Amino acid sequence: MNEERQHQLFRLSAVLYADNNYEVVPKTIHRKVIESALLECGMEEYSVHQIIDFIQERYSITFDEESVREIVTSKKEEGFLTNHRNGNLYVCLSEKRKQTLQAKISNKTIDFFISEFQGNNTQLVARVDSKAILYKFLYDIFSTNTYSFQKLINNKKDLSGIINLENSNYSEKEKEIINNFLQWDNFEKNKAIFNIASYALEYCMLTNKNGSSSIHLDNLKNKSFYLDTNIIYRVLGINGENRQKRSKTFLKKFNDSGEKIIISKSTETEFKDGIKGHVDRIRNYDSPRVNSILFQEVEVQRDIYNFYHKWRIGKINYNLDLFIAEIYSIYDNFKKEFKIQVDTVKPFDINDKKVDELLKNYTSSISTFKQNEGNEIIGSATIDAENILWIEMKRENKVQNIFDTKYFFISSDQSLRRWDYQREDKTPIVLLPSQWMSILLRYLNRTEDDFKSFVSFLNLKNSEVLINSEKLHIVLTGIAEMTTSIEQQRFILNNLVENKFNSVVSRSMSNEQIFENAKKYAKSKLENEVEKLKIQNNDLTGKYNEISADITVHKTAVTSEIQHLKDEKEGIKRKLSDKEKENIHLKEQLIESEIKAEMRKWQEPAKWLIALGFLIILFMTLQFCCKTWSLNYPYKLVMWIETITNTVQKTTLTTLMYAPLIGLWLISKFVWSRLISKDKKSETKLKIKNNVTVKYK
Repeated sequence: MNEERQHQLFRLSAVLYADNNYEVVPKTIHRKVIESALLECGMEEYSVHQIIDFIQERYSITFDEESVREIVTSKKEEGFLTNHRNGNLYVCLSEKRKQTLQAKISNKTIDFFISEFQGNNTQLVARVDSKAILYKFLYDIFSTNTYSFQKLINNKKDLSGIINLENSNYSEKEKEIINNFLQWDNFEKNKAIFNIASYALEYCMLTNKNGSSSIHLDNLKNKSFYLDTNIIYRVLGINGENRQKRSKTFLKKFNDSGEKIIISKSTETEFKDGIKGHVDRIRNYDSPRVNSILFQEVEVQRDIYNFYHKWRIGKINYNLDLFIAEIYSIYDNFKKEFKIQVDTVKPFDINDKKVDELLKNYTSSISTFKQNEGNEIIGSATIDAENILWIEMKRENKVQNIFDTKYFFISSDQSLRRWDYQREDKTPIVLLPSQWMSILLRYLNRTEDDFKSFVSFLNLKNSEVLINSEKLHIVLTGIAEMTTSIEQQRFILNNLVENKFNSVVSRSMSNEQIFENAKKYAKSKLENEVEKLKIQNNDLTGKYNEISADITVHKTAVTSEIQHLKDEKEGIKRKLSDKEKENIHLKEQLIESEIKAEMRKWQEPAKWLIALGFLIILFMTLQFCCKTWSLNYPYKLVMWIETITNTVQKTTLTTLMYAPLIGLWLISKFVWSRLISKDKKSETKLKIKNNVTVKYK
């Protein structure tokens, strides 16, 4: 492809840097639709998913999450105000953007960055056509994505020289220029390269309208699709509600178009055995004291642990066997809803030596391929191999292209897909959901809601999380061992989140270590006033871990020493038991101390009233003695009352003079109740003790 043709291709792919030629660039139209939707919303802030639903409802146009996110977060789009909150991206239009919505923004195409690179590296690019070199390299990147799709159209497509760019024929000088361009720290340049690479599918659709490579909907009907276990997890809601909603829309598209959806017996067995395996891991650290609401308050990946804790909320009986039964019930309803067949008849004889050898080769090849890519092996390579062979046998050698081939395997396993694509000249078996939806939505009415499902199957990089769901489950169980109070559990968990789970969770720690660390952290927070106890527990825990580690190291060395170490371990356990008793004793002392403090607070008013009573007695006594004392105001008050001639006034004031005696009687009664009465003191002490005991339970 000549340089001018490549230039046109890059301009088409660089959607975010497009010029005013909006009729050619679909994403310019997408941006205007989003802006129009936000204009109608006024000043209200909308999430990306709300924008997608709003556009579908108001305009009957289907958008995907990736397109919306890419548009609203682009640095050139200054009119979008975004805010990341609770794992969602919220968007609104700035006031300035509302007023200047039709204004054009200057674009920075890949040519702009190549020119800038040449100007900053004149010595490096001297006497070579660096633009042609970079164009060729960028086109090679673009073509690797394009050809992988074209292999569906033409199974003879050779990917061996395209998949790995390191095998391309570049001189050392050309490699130096390419590497310097790639390592140049410029975000917008990197974004432009990304758009070129990611635009391959649309390019392939736009450039394959004629000839044998054309894709027409009529030629894609009456196909059968086997589902991988990872698709089942998504559509059941185990990977989150958003993915469930998009996955159901995706599968509904198959029903609407008359395509068959099938689950092989191997996949169904893998799914059910996998659920049981996950639940067994949950069971290892499950506790009725854990409050599942707290699990939802921490941002973790959506998986079986999140699904379990969400199911558990509000239930009195949350037995794990019931949880398994619930998942199986959802699975059965899912099969009914989407008219899914379970293929129980293997199209091959597992006892046949050739079949057995082929399955072993496939299993080994898939496992090795995934490990070489440095990726986590998703599911069982044995089940993957069975499904691959299953579909190969069902195809009956009708594998010329996507039109002739009837059977496919839908999976979100990228490594399995790449393994499949690099094999012999056959139409690939494994399809990503996004691949198939991209084909259909290119030729179906985009006002259909189905295109929303496209987003959930794109392999976007997830936001970094502090902890995975399994470790969070273990941490919460450890915290719950120390306290059943949801507020105390939340306080400790929030402290751990703020500290990024430092010292409690790390990759090198076993689940048991994490569990113990969580307990220790919770204990330190709840009993930080007992510093001495905390130190003893930490020391003892450290010693116990050291002894346990020594046992593990030496138990295979000498049989006699194993028994010795076991005895020592039992001794440590007894010490732990003694320390636990000591903890109880110290807690009892703390309770007794708080009871005494509360009793003092309860008796304190009576002591002050004694002083008041003394003043009343003094007031009454001075009316009858020390009459000659110049400061004897009570007596003077009495004599003054005697001088009053009005009988009513005189009687009223005389009565008021003796009214304090009533107060003195009440004070005496109150003092008696709080300071002298044994029964009252015992009753009050018992109430205080009950309250304090509940507090430190």
